Amino acid sequence: MPMHWGILQHVEFEGPGLLLAEIERRGFTARMVRLDLEQSLPVVEDLDGLIVMGGPMGVYEQDRYTHIAPEIALLKAVIAAGKPVLGVCLGSQLLAAALGARVYPGIDSGLPQEIGFGSVALTAEAAHDPVFAAASSPWPVFHWHGDTFDLPAGATLLASSSVYPHQAFRYAANVYGLQFHVEPSAATWADWQPHLAAERYPSAEQQQLLENTGKVLIRRLFDVFSATSGSARPAAQPVTQESLA
Repeated sequence: MPMHWGILQHVEFEGPGLLLAEIERRGFTARMVRLDLEQSLPVVEDLDGLIVMGGPMGVYEQDRYTHIAPEIALLKAVIAAGKPVLGVCLGSQLLAAALGARVYPGIDSGLPQEIGFGSVALTAEAAHDPVFAAASSPWPVFHWHGDTFDLPAGATLLASSSVYPHQAFRYAANVYGLQFHVEPSAATWADWQPHLAAERYPSAEQQQLLENTGKVLIRRLFDVFSATSGSARPAAQPVTQESLA
């Protein structure tokens, strides 16, 4: 049976981009959940994997954003079930929290926001990772965050930047956190443009480079996820976005 993914989206303009394109290319299915519209979270039994996208809120703002604590609980349950997980930007911070790590504003440690086209340096462990072994160092990415996290216990650090040391990690065989973005498509950039200062918006050449390199990592991620899923479900639903109507 095709894998069925849950995709948690926190704001209208931060969708799954190339991640959803890869899901569809492989014949998998997905349920989009818009948490900013108060749509309900999926249950673990209905999922073969979970993707958690970015957003402007902080993990520590649980009183203001009531979906954060249930998201962390869902992440814990999916990990405990041995199912694949990918956290992107805020999603990586939520994943770190689910694994027991501290998440906090970078400014608390005197670190600036990290926003714009940039790169990450791969660690020595990345050369042995089934996803990042396909990448070279430095690897181009798009940064858009001001929060960070401690490396979860038992996790393997895969990438760092000159400002924030914890940029990518793997936990177990099929749980990945990416503090940076690799998923923007042409449509994503159009959605992001009103929210980014002009000097931080990437050029057309940078956008194309990020799409090309993003596809490399995303395809390797789904190779790993497919090989480690081990789940069998009786049926899967087509790609949908829940409506409140």
